[in-house]
Amino acid sequence: MRMRWNLLIAIGVLALSIIATAFVACSDSASCKPGTLLLQVGLLDTSPLADTIEVVSTDPMIPLDQKFPHVPNPMAPGVEHVSVEVTFPNGYPKDTLVHLIVRALGGVTLLGANSAAIHLDNSCTVGNVAVRGGGLPTDMGETD
Repeated sequence: MRMRWNLLIAIGVLALSIIATAFVACSDSASCKPGTLLLQVGLLDTSPLADTIEVVSTDPMIPLDQKFPHVPNPMAPGVEHVSVEVTFPNGYPKDTLVHLIVRALGGVTLLGANSAAIHLDNSCTVGNVAVRGGGLPTDMGETD
């Protein structure tokens, strides 16, 4: 019985996340500024408790390591969606596939992470990534 309840909760969280992402993607707020990546981040599990969202590029030709402040919401843990505007220090690499790692940090504690491969359009791009805690790779490298 408990396993069914946990499965039902997991399916509900996933459905809510998909609906919220579709709503954000279809809203006017989903437009991006030229020369930027508007990254819509779904924070799942423990990730909404993060005080910092970190976006790092794993591509040596596209240096990127940006941190964005986030206000933790302990009253509504489980699912939250935030948008961060990523700028590229060496200029927007148009028509390029970038590989990113997005981390949710609480102080120095890793609360969640995920990787994303996003193709950047000619002017600007809107991308999506879901960040969740528990056993996900944080560096896109080989596992031990």
